[in-house]
Amino acid sequence: MSHVIWMSVIAAAILVVLLALGKPLDEAILLAALLSCPLMMIIMPFMHSKNTRAATTSAESQVTS
Repeated sequence: MSHVIWMSVIAAAILVVLLALGKPLDEAILLAALLSCPLMMIIMPFMHSKNTRAATTSAESQVTS
C-alpha cells in the first residue's frame, strides 16, 4: 500500500475520532491533516521492517531449498 493511501487512512481515522469528540469540522480536518504526518513517521519504520523481514525470510528459504 502506498504511503499516500496510508496517510489518507490515518487522517480519516483521526478525523472520525475528533468529530466523535465534538470538534468542529474545520478544526478536525486541520488537526487530522497535521497529526497524520507525525503518526506516519512513527508507523513507517515498523511497516518497512516487516516488509524487509518478509523479503529476507523468503530469500533465505529459496537459498536453502
